Amino acid sequence: MSLNKLLIFFKENQHDVVDYWILDEKIKWIKVCNRKGGDIYMINIFSYNISLDGAEDIHYKTNRFLLYETDNPTMEMREVYTGLTQISKEVKNKFILVGGNEVCESENTWYKAHNLPKLNCYSLYMVIDLEWFYENVYVISHEIKRHQTNACLKICEFVQSALGDVNTFLKEDEQIKKCITKLMSKFQHNRKNLARSQQLYTTVCKDCSQTSLSLQKVDEHIHPNDMNFRSAVNRQYMRKKLTDKMDKLEDVKIGTISNICYFSGMKWNYLVQSMLLASRLVNLMKSIITSTKDAERL
Repeated sequence: MSLNKLLIFFKENQHDVVDYWILDEKIKWIKVCNRKGGDIYMINIFSYNISLDGAEDIHYKTNRFLLYETDNPTMEMREVYTGLTQISKEVKNKFILVGGNEVCESENTWYKAHNLPKLNCYSLYMVIDLEWFYENVYVISHEIKRHQTNACLKICEFVQSALGDVNTFLKEDEQIKKCITKLMSKFQHNRKNLARSQQLYTTVCKDCSQTSLSLQKVDEHIHPNDMNFRSAVNRQYMRKKLTDKMDKLEDVKIGTISNICYFSGMKWNYLVQSMLLASRLVNLMKSIITSTKDAERL
């Protein structure tokens, strides 16, 4: 399978390529944006041994991130991944965690990316195999949303439950509760912005398809006997008008994909940061309660 054929298949099935993730000079994941729902996710093509050769890549300017394996992730990254996978089976089985320049594929599989910034920012991406993508391409938007919603819901439930425990445990100290509440508020804000961007993206994609069909009709062969100077001028005018519109729509689409990536990343980041703080508080409370019980037995 060539990269060109794969990219054509993505395009024909309503997907835009966002970036590539490279391991050992082969493409491991392709991040895509679904035009029907505006969802961002990864497609695993590593077993196909496809390299990102500029000569055949029609999206040569698309971002790419270079991965290398590591067995030495940061303690906080381990803590975040352990917390997430204990809360949600979806995260453990179907998502990768990206934190700064670190990437966790599973409990024992870690990567670092040469060209990702070392920022204290986390994001989750659902990963699907190319075979599954082929078999489920017509229902993929529904399946992606279902798993993302389930993972998000589980983490939200954990944070809200932890807030209740913290409120009981620390009646005199509101600072920690306010911090978690603020993070969750930012999570909700970015989730709403993501939904708006996804709605705009799907609308623009539909408009692109309609404009493309209109262009095809204008470019359809007309018999010379039916062509005169006026109709030729009108055809040329309509073609330019539609071409200009298509160019503007493509610019809007590119900007909207960028917004979707940003708000999706921020949504997960604030939710994961809330989970991390809540998890640490829950573990601290358990430790204090256990130590208290041990002391009472003395």
